[in-house]
This record gives sequence, structure tokens and C-alpha cells, in this order.
Amino acid sequence: MKTVSGTRFVPLLLAVALVLVVVAPAMGVALAQPTVPLGTTSSFAILSGQGITNTGTTWIGGDAGGDVGSYPNPAFTGQASVTLANGVTHLGDATALTAKNDLITAYDNAAARTPTIIGTELGGQTLLPGVYHSDSGTFEIAAGQTLTLDAQGDPDGVFVFQTDTTLVTFTGSVVHLANSARFCRVFWKVGSSATLGTSSTFVGHIFALTSIAAANSATVNGQLLARNGSVTLDTNTITNGICAVTPAPATLHVIKLVINNDGRTSVAADFTVHVKASGIDVAGSPAAGAGSPGTAYTLAAGTYAVSENASATYAASYGGDSDASGTITLAPGDNKTVTITNSEIAIPVVSLNITKTVRNMSGTVVRTGSVLRWTIVVTNFGNVPATNVVASDTVPAHSTYVKRSITGLGHDDSHAPALLWNVGTVGVGESVTLTFESSVNSNVANGTIISNRAWVQATHSPPESATAQSGKVSETTTKVVRTSGDEDVTLGLMGLLAALALGFAWHGRSNRGPAGKRGTHITVALLLSAALALGGMEVGAAVGLPLPSPGEAITSAAQAVMAITNSRTVAATVATARIVGRVRIPSIGVNVCLVEGSTMSALNTGLWRQPPSAEPGTAGACVIAGHRISSQFSRLSRIKVGAPVWVTVGRRTYKYRVASVSTGGTTLSFRTGATEKLILYTCLPRWQGNKRTVVVCYRTSP
Repeated sequence: MKTVSGTRFVPLLLAVALVLVVVAPAMGVALAQPTVPLGTTSSFAILSGQGITNTGTTWIGGDAGGDVGSYPNPAFTGQASVTLANGVTHLGDATALTAKNDLITAYDNAAARTPTIIGTELGGQTLLPGVYHSDSGTFEIAAGQTLTLDAQGDPDGVFVFQTDTTLVTFTGSVVHLANSARFCRVFWKVGSSATLGTSSTFVGHIFALTSIAAANSATVNGQLLARNGSVTLDTNTITNGICAVTPAPATLHVIKLVINNDGRTSVAADFTVHVKASGIDVAGSPAAGAGSPGTAYTLAAGTYAVSENASATYAASYGGDSDASGTITLAPGDNKTVTITNSEIAIPVVSLNITKTVRNMSGTVVRTGSVLRWTIVVTNFGNVPATNVVASDTVPAHSTYVKRSITGLGHDDSHAPALLWNVGTVGVGESVTLTFESSVNSNVANGTIISNRAWVQATHSPPESATAQSGKVSETTTKVVRTSGDEDVTLGLMGLLAALALGFAWHGRSNRGPAGKRGTHITVALLLSAALALGGMEVGAAVGLPLPSPGEAITSAAQAVMAITNSRTVAATVATARIVGRVRIPSIGVNVCLVEGSTMSALNTGLWRQPPSAEPGTAGACVIAGHRISSQFSRLSRIKVGAPVWVTVGRRTYKYRVASVSTGGTTLSFRTGATEKLILYTCLPRWQGNKRTVVVCYRTSP
């Protein structure tokens, strides 16, 4: 294999490099070109050596200068039809002479540059910055054709065109600038004369050795500078603008999102969106809101404020590329997004709930001298804080206030028996507890129930009240348990009485039977009566009835009643229940029919809506009881606050949510009123009626 020695290889590289340098211009390799110095000619839109002739209405101006000059010939024919928007005339004066000399310098500078040789026709071509010379000595742009000058993003890219003789553009031809190309970096060195066609659009500085003629309606963005000849105009627009870099525009997208989470139905187009600069709407603003991709705005670099017309029912938040107030700063070429998100403003609701209970602090039996502790709980179930909350109560009749026993925020017993609590503010979901004590007077008769009503009110909330009552005053050893509310629902010992009645009916039948079977009948009757009595005790506990304590002996009279009870009577009693709906509590596995009936025997069929409590879906408290010994409410005490409860009646289903789970004592109170609530309860512990599991729910949806 042959190798090339080092001494022979170096001359070879030098030879290759020399060839590349020599052929580079012919291959069109363009080196970066400096601009052509204009000197004092920069303020002249028109400059000639042999005068100016104008036909028609011509406009000459531009931020760089709209001066018109001629030297040495000062003639300006048709000047009256020319509008000089930003310039003066220099006809035959020293200023024109100086500019004329600077034109010669510029012409020579452009002519001295080494070009790339290209064809005569420029129309239909796209050229990059560089120096170009016509192979025929002249350049043309055919009628209707476009020459595109592409600076490739370089605003300082220079284009120089050289002709030995003429430059001619024909009717409707266009010189188009692309990708940051600027007119002030385009130069045309013409060896004789230049002619611009009718309605053509031309860009750049023309340095003509002889003359320049612009046909009717030709438009020039640049200069027409003729060294030795004249300049002829015909209804033209000549603009000699400042050579400033035009920043690339920025794009802003404004997207509108609407979140309906409180029952409203607004959409993006229902909102009016603004994009403002210095407090003034930009082009296209205001506009109706639009979802993704939003409304697009093409804007110059700068700071803008995105906003929308205020809404009383929706709150706006700003995101994307803006700050939290919707302000965004755009740089040239940016493509940014601002997202306006609207969420419903919840209707402010103050919803105060008041409950009241009483506890016998002196034992299980209410006697003269017993101390009763009254507890008031005020809860705000609204969505805004309750303000100026005031609770009031009066020491119940048949009892005397225990001095200094009042507790709770802002308590005041200075006007006892009138009691007052200036609570102040109760936050959303918060509760306050207020208490006081009273002692039972000595002259109170047996059987008296001590009760009273407490009130609470606040700003934007109607007064609400709740009642509690003690057990009956008794000087005997009988234990009395009672559950009641505003409705004062009392159903009595119906379960136990039903058992006794069945026993008597069975006993009567057994007396008529053979003597050998009487013992069997009585035994069966007693078993049936005992079972119904125990079930009745639980039923009584669940629905708030006065019951004997577990373990108390059944009287002989009751046994006599049980002995004459028969099974058909039981079936007839159960049949009084009417199924009206269903109760579902998934969290504890309840899916049981809801029944109504005038007697508590309805509990043997399903969950019983206790009359005369409110029906589901209506104002007031709907009270529903169920057996604990069966599967109906066996796990009611395990239910959690917040758990959903569905009650279906007919074709309507009402949804409630658990607000509290508690264990009731000897006395419970449920408040009625305008608030829809659901009370679920059963006995606690199983088989006994001395306590209750009480679940309070509030309506959340139809």
C-alpha cells in the first residue's frame, strides 16, 4: 500500500486551498457584506443632477427624510402636485452639492465589490445576502413576477446588485423582503438608467449613473438617486424610512375555562375577555371567551394585562404564562398562553342548627330537688361564617336556676331566669356548646315534665329554636325513660300491650280445650308472650316509649292477658304496616323497606317512619326507627359522620349525609322547623331500652 510523505502532502493541501479561494466567488459563496455608506444623501428621497419632473399626485416622505434635491440643475417641474410629508427641497444649493458628492462615494463603493454572476431575470428567484452582477450587464423583473430577498433572520444582511447598463422592472413586479431583510440594506448600482414599471413595488437604494424614471403608480420603499441625469415621477409613493430593526411579533393565546360546580350552566362564550396595553384594548379586544386553543393575538413585544368583565357569580383565576393577576410580558417571537379559569361563587348561606338536651345530674329518677343540666349546641351548617350569633333561653317552669352554672361564649345570667349568650361568630362547620343548670322545685306534682325552648339567631339567619324536656317527676322507684321532640311523639307500651293481649287470647282458647292440653297451651302462650314482650321493649326503646326496665317482673295480670292471646291476632297486627319506600345506607349494609303504620307493629316489617314526624323531602324532622335485634339497625352505632343515606319514597329519592352520631340518655330532644333533617335511632344496648343510638342527618340533594 502506497503512502504520501509529509513533505509532499503539505504542498498538496496548499494547492487545494488556493483552488477553493479562486473558485469561491464563481460558486456563489457569499461573504458577509458591510452596508454601503450613504453620507448626507441619507435624508434625500429624491436626488438628481439634471432636475426633477413630476406628473400627477406624488407623495414623498419617510422618517429618515423626505428631502428632494437637484444639482447643478435646480429645475422641479410639477412640484405643486408633490406632497413632501417630512422633508424640504434643496435645488441647486450647497446641501444638494454635498449630497451629490456623497452619492458618488456610495456609487463607487457598491461598484467595487466582488460579485456573484447570475442571470438577467430576477423574477421568481429567492436570493440570500450577497453581491450579485448580471451576466448580460442588465437586470430585469418580468411583469407580475416577485424577487424575494431572504435575510435568513439576519436584519443586517446586505444585498448589492450591480449592472453595467440598465435596471428595468415591469408592470406589477414586486421586490419582497423576507426573514428580517430590510430595505436599508438593499443597494442597486446601475451603470446607466433605471426604469420602474407601472404599479410595481420596489425596495432599496438606486444609485444610477444617469437617470431614473418611475412609471404611473410605482411604489418605492427606499431612495431614487441619479448622479448625472434627471428623475421622472408619475403619481408615485416614495418612502425613505428609518432603517430600524423590526422585532418579530409575539403570539398570545387566551384560553377560557368555566367550572360549574354549584348548579350553574355558563360557558366560555358567556364571558368577555380583554387584552390591554397601558389600559387600552389591543386589536381584537374585547372578545368573547373561547376554550382551548383560545383566542390568538399577534402583538409587539411588551407587557399586557389579560382580564375579563367582572361576574357576581363566578370567581376568576389566572394561570399559564401570566402572573396571578393576568399580567404577562412578551418578548419578540414569544408564543405564550394565559388561561382564565372561572369557578362558581357559592351563594352565601348562613344555616344555624340548634339542638337541646337535658341530663338529670342527680340520678335516673327525676325528683324534687334534682339538678337538671340543659345543654344547647349551635352548629353552622352554612357555607359562610355566621355573625352576631345570639342564643337565649329561659329557666324552665317548675325549676330554679342554679347560680353561676351558666357556661359558654358570652354567657350572661344577670337577668335570670332569662339567660343570654352573645356568641359572636360561628365559623363554617363549627359548633358551640352552651349549658346551664336548674333544680326541680319542691312543690312539683308527680308526673310533671319539665321542658322549655331555646332560641338562636344571627345576621342573615332567621331565628331557630329547640325544645328539651325532662323525664316525669316521680317520688316512686319506677324508672321512666322517654324520648321526645317538638312533635312530642308518644306511642306508649304498644309492643308490651300487644304481647299481653295475645297472651290473654291464647289463655281463653286453652280453657275451652281438653284438660290434657291446657298445660301445653299455657306454656306456648307464655313463651310467645315473653318473646313479644322482649321485642316490644326494644321497639319501645327505638321509638321513644316509656318502658319497664329489663329484668322487671311481668305482673300476674299481664300473664293472665297473655294466656288468652292467639297467633292469628299477631298476624293481623303485623299486617297493619304499609310499605312506602326503601332506606339504603351502603356503609353499614342497610337496604331495607320503609313502612308506615299507626302502630309500632310496623317495625316487624321494616324501618318505621314514626308518626307524626315529617315525611322525607319536607320541612322538619323525619324520624325513622328500626329493630336492633334484627339486621335492620344492628350496626347503626358504627355509622360514620359524613356517610350518605338514601331514602326513596315513591319515585323520588332523597339524599342525606350524617352530621352526628350520639348515644342518647334518659331524655332526647329533636327540633323541627324549616330545616330538612333525618333522625335514625334504635335501642342501645341490644334488648334494652335505657339508651339510644341516635344518628342525625341533613338533606344534601333532591
